[in-house]
Amino acid sequence: MNYSDTQPALSLDELATAWLSRRFTDLKAMPGLNNSLGSIQVESDVLGIKHPVFPPFSGSGEITGCTIIGQKHLAQAADWVKIRWKAYEIERECTAGSWFLSSRTALHPTEPVAAVCLTVTNPTARREMLDIGFILSGRSRNTGNSGYAWAVPEVPTSVSSFNSTDGLYQDIVPSDIPGALEFVNDRKNGFAIQAFTPEPDYWERGQTARFSRSLEPGESVTIRYTAVFHTNRDKARKLVKEWKGKEKVLHAKARLWWEKLWEAAFTPGNQIFSGHVPVLESSRQELLKLYYMAVLTALTCRRTYPGAAVDTAYITLWPRRGEGSAYLTWELPYISGLLSKLDPLVLEKMWKLAAEAPFLDSQVVNLLENSWGGWTCSVHPQGIVKGALDLQRWAGRSGWKEMVLNRKKKQTAGFEAASQNQITGEDSGFSHEAAAGDPVVSGIPAVSGNSSASVNSVRKQVTGWDVFQEALYFHRLRSLPGGLADAGPRSSYLECITDYAHGTAALTAAQVWALKESQPLTGTDCSEESDRLLGEVKALYQIGKGYFSCRFPDGRLYDAPNLYDMGMVLAAVGEHLDAQTRIEIAEFARDQLITETWCHNLWPLSSDVVSGLRCDHQWAGCFPAWPAQFILGLTRNGYAEPWIEDWLKGMARIPDQGPFGQAYWAEDVYPPEAGAAAKCFDELTQGNHWVILSGVHFFDMIVEGLLGIHADLDGEVSVKGGMDSCRQASSLYNLQVQDRLVSLIRGKLELENNGTMNTPEE
Repeated sequence: MNYSDTQPALSLDELATAWLSRRFTDLKAMPGLNNSLGSIQVESDVLGIKHPVFPPFSGSGEITGCTIIGQKHLAQAADWVKIRWKAYEIERECTAGSWFLSSRTALHPTEPVAAVCLTVTNPTARREMLDIGFILSGRSRNTGNSGYAWAVPEVPTSVSSFNSTDGLYQDIVPSDIPGALEFVNDRKNGFAIQAFTPEPDYWERGQTARFSRSLEPGESVTIRYTAVFHTNRDKARKLVKEWKGKEKVLHAKARLWWEKLWEAAFTPGNQIFSGHVPVLESSRQELLKLYYMAVLTALTCRRTYPGAAVDTAYITLWPRRGEGSAYLTWELPYISGLLSKLDPLVLEKMWKLAAEAPFLDSQVVNLLENSWGGWTCSVHPQGIVKGALDLQRWAGRSGWKEMVLNRKKKQTAGFEAASQNQITGEDSGFSHEAAAGDPVVSGIPAVSGNSSASVNSVRKQVTGWDVFQEALYFHRLRSLPGGLADAGPRSSYLECITDYAHGTAALTAAQVWALKESQPLTGTDCSEESDRLLGEVKALYQIGKGYFSCRFPDGRLYDAPNLYDMGMVLAAVGEHLDAQTRIEIAEFARDQLITETWCHNLWPLSSDVVSGLRCDHQWAGCFPAWPAQFILGLTRNGYAEPWIEDWLKGMARIPDQGPFGQAYWAEDVYPPEAGAAAKCFDELTQGNHWVILSGVHFFDMIVEGLLGIHADLDGEVSVKGGMDSCRQASSLYNLQVQDRLVSLIRGKLELENNGTMNTPEE
């Protein structure tokens, strides 16, 4: 049978959020909208938007379009604003006094144009006089390409920048465009032109548009708002003239663009992506919700920035600070599985960026400058190896080996390093040679216990194969006595947990996995070395407790009862642990970390809970990739207890809050929302983004974990492990494995042959 025309089981409308209640004074995650160039975020308002970032335009921190009812701010007049996100638009509504207000907000797919259609209705039985206004602003603090990293430049109104005056001033210019104002920033390099249709009855205090209307019972009035954010005034004016008054057309254009993108993502041979993802059908609604939201999360992170280092990229975080940068070091191990199927050509380019980065000494790439900054990162070797192996096994692409790469030095000014007060080299815990940002080590000695080994030779221009080997064998140069891989201090790992660093079970297990998986490529038998490393991992296990320790250079051991560490070990080397150890790990997580719909990353009784409650890494909640990784690790090794299925049903309510976010509060310590653990907010002290790309690891959890599909480096496909109850209830169509399509029909593999699917011989 030919499955090439199979359609996704859930539509974009079926992946809409629940109606979420918001107000200005309530700290909750706020939805954003993106297009191919950047994003905005909405406010607890019916028209207001904030954080317009379309690189190199950055209005981060700025709100415009705040609604006034009579002489009251909407926050005074309305208890709550209800918000519902869809990929192509955001709906908002509220009751304020005697008025019902509802709006739809959309972005032009390929231009920095936002459009809001606001309808105000008189629901009463008497005629009412509407007096409504909107406070506009357009401040921006553009620093050019160099400003795009973790801390996108913002108007300095946050507690960390209240002494600054840069970006606070703007010129407000009456426009010859009817109903419009032009806002020019104090550097004369940012232009926010905003217009209303119909024209306001008058402007109050120079920047507040006011409207007065007499409405009969049941009568409505519609006010349309268009905003353009640009670094070129003439282009901004042109876009406003083109789209003012055509907001409905823009909304239809946005929906059509998103629906075509969604359809193409599941279509073999489509014209948008360099690959596609398989279609999942299942009687298990929880699997559909997690799977399709993982794919949609990836699509919301897709950007094509003019003049960027790569023509298309999948950024890690948005809205706000993530635009213009991709955090490949942390994300690559969790996104390469999906991208090797959906967009392998883009993954290859993103892998190249990561391979050129300062090894183990950077976090983030500036896509507009092709430069790297940030602090040390323990998963850099894992990302390099897994990214390359996923390209090989799923897409059949081996060109990464011959790539000619120019290793970058870490940028220390005007980028993330400056914004985060980082320094380089000396703070890494290694000698200057071993921790240098630009060299690749040649002839890595097969030794351990030497974290400051001398470098035999260094080169700035290397091949992809050189970098792959550097990552594959990095533990030979950076290890503790005995062999535990050591990537450095706390900031290299889960930076919010103060006693999780240096020799960890997770990082060492990842090296064991890398050595075993890479043997067909290297042709080198590293079984003795991997067995020794595996022994070091097992030695860190606390028998009967269900978790591991980590070891510091002075020999001290610290408890490491966190889901990340346990999940990484299970996913990497779970098959090499004895059954009792796997059961103890699973039961510790079940009893101490997992909640009905989410989990705690750090054990709430850990001694390190005194250091804080950052939601993504510490005890009050969890980063989205860790639950997916944990289930992947369990089910890959045949663990299929019923409580896993119950947990999946609970977590499947998480997508009712939109694409996967950087963190969710465990619902036993923070009030849930939409029936599940609440997505964490971006404001300090949390700073967790509304969307994070690594949430797509739920895709791997289902394909490789629950369904148990495995492909080796030659493209041979098999089914092992997994949960049979999920497999028998599901079918996965059109999975690309190198040069052929594979489908799993209720547990039975079918391989394409001349357009049809045949069942391979057992």
